[in-house]
Amino acid sequence: MATKYTFLFGILFSLASFAQDGTLDLSFGNDGYVVTNITNNNDVIYQVKETINSNLLVIGNVDESTNAVTVISKYLSNGEVDLSFGNDGIVYPSYNTAPFGKRELIVLPDNSFYVLGSENEDFLIAKHLTNGDIDNTFGVNGITTTDFDADYFQTAILQEDGKLLAIGRTDDVTNYYQIMMVRYLPNGDLDPTFGSNGIALYDTDGEFFRTRKILLQNDGKILLQQAEYSNTPKKLIIYRFMPNGTIDNSFGDNGKVIVMGDTSLTGGSMVLKPDGKIIATASNIDIGLTKIIQYLPDGTVDFTFADNGEKIINLANFYTLEVFFQGNRLLIYGHISEFEGTTLALARFTENGNIDTTFGSNGYSYNPYFQNYNVIIQSDDKIVVAGSTYWYEGETDFVLARYKNNFLETNTPLLNKLTVYPNPSNGIFNISHNFITSETPYQISDITGKIIQQGNITGEQSQIDISQSQNGVYLFTSEGTTVRLLKN
Repeated sequence: MATKYTFLFGILFSLASFAQDGTLDLSFGNDGYVVTNITNNNDVIYQVKETINSNLLVIGNVDESTNAVTVISKYLSNGEVDLSFGNDGIVYPSYNTAPFGKRELIVLPDNSFYVLGSENEDFLIAKHLTNGDIDNTFGVNGITTTDFDADYFQTAILQEDGKLLAIGRTDDVTNYYQIMMVRYLPNGDLDPTFGSNGIALYDTDGEFFRTRKILLQNDGKILLQQAEYSNTPKKLIIYRFMPNGTIDNSFGDNGKVIVMGDTSLTGGSMVLKPDGKIIATASNIDIGLTKIIQYLPDGTVDFTFADNGEKIINLANFYTLEVFFQGNRLLIYGHISEFEGTTLALARFTENGNIDTTFGSNGYSYNPYFQNYNVIIQSDDKIVVAGSTYWYEGETDFVLARYKNNFLETNTPLLNKLTVYPNPSNGIFNISHNFITSETPYQISDITGKIIQQGNITGEQSQIDISQSQNGVYLFTSEGTTVRLLKN
């Protein structure tokens, strides 16, 4: 596979700005970009994920003759293609998930991974080994499918216990749409403790919908955000389900919260904060209005956030697609709709909703030079955006771009008095400090903000144990200080 670096992109920032958060990371690829030509036809990345050892795994489509074909590729942390993966960095799976349907990559602690999608109106899950080969110990020859009716996969999440929760919709011949949640055991079998023999359905009164986001609370409850389009106005809704798949009527209004009801609703996302509060975003693209709303754990608006619970962004033709919260900062990712394509837009805010002017240019970072579809935050906090070159410039190619970013907001005087060792470790970390004089609360969260441990540390020496957690990056927070922990 040939990799080409082109500079149809131009100069995006002045040289003086390259060290600032929100600017391109020049150590990645060619001045922050990696452009990969796979087929000499149309190649598009639709999703990127980080592996446990900081490489990048992508899934997308390539054109073979007149058909769009699923392809998976892997890159090293510096942007070079990982030639040890598949055939010179490329895997063409034997299955072919719906080429323009939703797909999901989920990386496991041993760097094997799942691919989830739809095939022939069924949920499909395939498991791959680290080198890209299919894992024949999973399901039937590495693949499991679930057929309830006409079923369309939309998103998924990996639970702490290794079970996999997949979400989508099912509809019958009358197009009566229902939320379909399916939970799988690590071997690919349906989990009989969830729903009815592994499948839970929820009636949306026939509304056609697209699932935007799924999150898991620390108590195992499931938060599901989806946009419903059948009726006017369109609605962006957060549902909460119990761990067994039944609706949680204690949340919001009988289990749901309407984030926005608007005929011009476009996009939306949500994120869980470590304290259990929920931040949701929604946009009206016609008037260029985006809302950031904070909810209490019971689904009521938290009026202490921003202006009586919500922050308004007025940005023409903008709609939000993803939101991240970590280290007391909030990152919004979205698109500005243009005549031909979209402009990437990133914005960073403080925890109380104020724009963070240390990011990009006065809090915003824009990039009109490629079509972007997906974004992640790496374990080192850098931002990776995936997509393709523009169709009107010729046959499209894969594009990855990486931006500088530092989510962690730490108190430097305190941090200088705190040492964590060994780091990385197998999960046992020693905490040496001299700024805590009595029992002081601490918490450890994963990079999504989910709290995995909390307690108190005392004296000048303490030890914490997260050896039972999956390998990865965690955040230790105490007395306003946040330190990154690496478990391997």
